[in-house]
Amino acid sequence: MPETYFCAFISSCGKCLKIKSEWEKDEFKLIILQDCDSWECKVTAADITRELPGINANSYIELSKEILARKNKGKLCDYSVDENIFSWQKRSEDGEAIFSGFANLKKIPYNESIIKFVDSFLSLNSELTEEMTILEQESKTLEAETRKLISCAQQEIDKKKTMETELLSKFYLLLQEKKNMVSLLENLAT
Repeated sequence: MPETYFCAFISSCGKCLKIKSEWEKDEFKLIILQDCDSWECKVTAADITRELPGINANSYIELSKEILARKNKGKLCDYSVDENIFSWQKRSEDGEAIFSGFANLKKIPYNESIIKFVDSFLSLNSELTEEMTILEQESKTLEAETRKLISCAQQEIDKKKTMETELLSKFYLLLQEKKNMVSLLENLAT
């Protein structure tokens, strides 16, 4: 199952780009919305090797994921849609391009892309709701175990206090007996 991200970016021309990205080991897919236009594309390791000879396809995909899935919160990154090409770039602190990527886009009907976005969000919401239910159940189980452990610990603390009280009482009696014996021996000696 691919990793899916939903992001919004401001393009180099100041327009808002909404992107759904799906990432697998050797490929990624994008659906892009900008104003009333929408596009999709798929980039595979084979495409990268063919179009960018000498570039390591897996590194290209990982660097693209870092930028497009907002792993770096969009800092020092640029995005643009020109004609049917979507491009992204990561810059150094001094503005020099460190990495650039691009994808050839295929225009899709806006309504179709909205439906795909909504379906994706609903699917993601369903998955997250299911995961949340599982985590809530685990949380309840852990809370019950915690209460049980606290109860056991409290019982052990109570036992320890009782034992300390008994030992202190016995020690006090023993000490009193020793005092009486010392007193008796002192009386006999005089």
